[in-house]
Amino acid sequence: MKNLIEALEIFLKYDSKGFPIEYFADIICISNINKDIISKEDLEKLLNLGFFWSETSKCFKCFTYRSNEEN
Repeated sequence: MKNLIEALEIFLKYDSKGFPIEYFADIICISNINKDIISKEDLEKLLNLGFFWSETSKCFKCFTYRSNEEN
């Protein structure tokens, strides 16, 4: 859970109004975040926390926090 909170805090740095979070089929999707304004350092942190940019969906996705696992 700590890693998920850390990732959400990084996203919050770049969108103080909040951002849509969708969760379905054990995939977390974070949309309406401009990937281009996120620092290289933060993009690397997000990747290490399980979030990657999906060019197809135009959002950040994460498969790390599955409903049947403890994180």
